[in-house]
Amino acid sequence: MKYLLRSTHVASLTFLLTLAPPADCFARRPQVTLADAEQGNAEAQFLLARAFLKGDGVPKNPTKAFLWMKKAADQGNADAIGGMGYFYSAGVEVERDEVEAVRWFRQGAEKGSVRALLNLGLVTANGRGVPPDHAEGLRMIDEAAAKGLPEALTAQGETYFYGQFGRAIDYGKARESYRVAAEAGIAAAQNVLGVIYRDALGVKPDQETAILWFRRAAEQGDKRGLSNLGHLLGVESADQTRRIEAIKWVTLAADQGEVTAVKTLEELSVSMPQDVASARAAADRFERKTEPGAR
Repeated sequence: MKYLLRSTHVASLTFLLTLAPPADCFARRPQVTLADAEQGNAEAQFLLARAFLKGDGVPKNPTKAFLWMKKAADQGNADAIGGMGYFYSAGVEVERDEVEAVRWFRQGAEKGSVRALLNLGLVTANGRGVPPDHAEGLRMIDEAAAKGLPEALTAQGETYFYGQFGRAIDYGKARESYRVAAEAGIAAAQNVLGVIYRDALGVKPDQETAILWFRRAAEQGDKRGLSNLGHLLGVESADQTRRIEAIKWVTLAADQGEVTAVKTLEELSVSMPQDVASARAAADRFERKTEPGAR
């Protein structure tokens, strides 16, 4: 049985990623943030907006997310100003308008928002709402990465990993950017770092290190990390305990529609139904973890 294991792509334009709440987020202290937001605290309003956007600690509600984001932006909160660009770029609660999105990203970046700077770099490099300018887009992505934003380091790593925007593929530089982001808890970076060690991209092959990074991504519920971990552990392993664990991770990935995992699970359901049933029971007990500092 052969499996496609190189399911590594990370979307280039991940605006929602840069809006995800930090560790000290609304989900951890809703009553405090809500009270502060209602009293006009712009930072609390921004946190509350992101919580409603993601459904962290509160029911997901894009309408409330937009209203709170606008309140914070109207008070001059730089991240909220940049955050308004997400709604226009994605067409959430407003008509999609990429030119308007760029306007908000630029204003946020000019006020000092590193997230807005990253998003401005991404739209500039991709030519969304502005003429494409790879050099300028890369400059802004790199600047945001230099400021330590984990999402920016992930985006920077991607440009080296895939050779984007005219940048030459450089697995060494990609690995370093991904490593910092992965250590900060970014699941997508953890997954690709696992791929680098599994496939010996600029390093010696190291399955144990690959498993370590895939596991950290998988435990956060990242569908590619789940799939890669399961396949690398071995869904046909001679060790029954290891085999069922592997199928468990593949099952969780298939639940999210990861293509390789879906195909694998379909085949295993015919060839080893009892193991699949055991893995399903284990998957149902899985509880997603959030790493400290993860966005």
